[in-house]
Amino acid sequence: MSTVEFRLPDLGEGLEGAEIVSWLVEEGATVARDQPLVAVSTDKAVVELPSPVAGRLGARRGVEGELIRVGEVIAVIEAVAAPAAADNGVPARPAATAAAVATATTTAAPGRPRAAPVVRRLAVELGVALESVAASGPEGRVLADDVRRAAARGAGPPAPPPAPLASPPPPPRPAATGLGQAAPGRHRLTGVRRRTAEVMAAAWSTIPHIANMDEVDATELLEARTRLRRAAGAGAGAELIGIVPLLVMAAVRTLRRFPLVNSTLDAAATEVEVHADVHIGLAVATADGLVVPVIHHADRRDLLDLATEVERLAAAARGRTLRREELTGGTFTISNYGSLGGARFSIPIIRPPEVAILGFGSIAPRPLVVDGEVVARPVLPFSVTVDHRVLDGDVVCAFSAALAATLTNPISLLL
Repeated sequence: MSTVEFRLPDLGEGLEGAEIVSWLVEEGATVARDQPLVAVSTDKAVVELPSPVAGRLGARRGVEGELIRVGEVIAVIEAVAAPAAADNGVPARPAATAAAVATATTTAAPGRPRAAPVVRRLAVELGVALESVAASGPEGRVLADDVRRAAARGAGPPAPPPAPLASPPPPPRPAATGLGQAAPGRHRLTGVRRRTAEVMAAAWSTIPHIANMDEVDATELLEARTRLRRAAGAGAGAELIGIVPLLVMAAVRTLRRFPLVNSTLDAAATEVEVHADVHIGLAVATADGLVVPVIHHADRRDLLDLATEVERLAAAARGRTLRREELTGGTFTISNYGSLGGARFSIPIIRPPEVAILGFGSIAPRPLVVDGEVVARPVLPFSVTVDHRVLDGDVVCAFSAALAATLTNPISLLL
């Protein structure tokens, strides 16, 4: 029997380390080769690292929430057989790249449902037995939405017996979305929440934000969605044609008219790079925090392609299955905070090095003056926030006016 020091592999994209999300094997337990050993979090994605050898987990180095640098020992394994070759105790397998790790995440121990750590945690929070959940993800993986549906159906384990009268009442059941839930007490900011805190604090303290807010009559926009769905008929993806893809398409069209808004700032070099392509970041609220996958080459996609990509990326964001390349390269961000319900106006914070962000509120009936009469119409509010180091108020107002004109005449998007 030999001892193998398992070191945190290079996860790619220049990452210097990762945060331990959860251990999947107890110390002293037997582990099979390629069995998921520990889940770690990069900026926005969670990956499960497989054991490089079969044996017994002798020691775990690091606790949940702790940062481990690439190359540091994360576990010591007493191998039942020596690896084919080793160098300084590190198994002679090829270095684990992000792609290799991503593949390994599809491996699960026999009888253990395949699910990302965040999904397992969500199942615990909602009181759902993961083994009873019907999986809809690739290769039989359980997704977060699967767990939420199971929770809605009451698929949890048998209810525990009532607590004695002298005991404090149990905490209320978390909301189905998992958003905004936390027990009383102090909590460390970890994973997505810590990364969001760092980026947003830096953005708010270094970027001079200016914003413009407006709203448009959404009557034609809603009508366009209905007509486009009807025109698509029973074709694949027709049901995906919603408001969001139309909003993305309208933003892309407007960015083409104002290319400086589709740029990134290198403050150290005092240079602005105006991008030839439009890569739209789409803010998605998840149980772990805000995740922003990127619709690459949004300017080259038709409406149905955009709708399909929006749906795919949103599902992957909630299931924490996004690849790192799907989280990088954005040139402009859209936040649809209206989808959370009730929101009208907000001031979205710019994601550096981008120089602008667009936020949409919820569509709701509101009074408008039409032909001299006050009438109730569906109204879509929106906010445009820009970096005042690069863009001035006149650009913000002109961009907003052009966007409003497109949204009130959405058929122009198809011309």
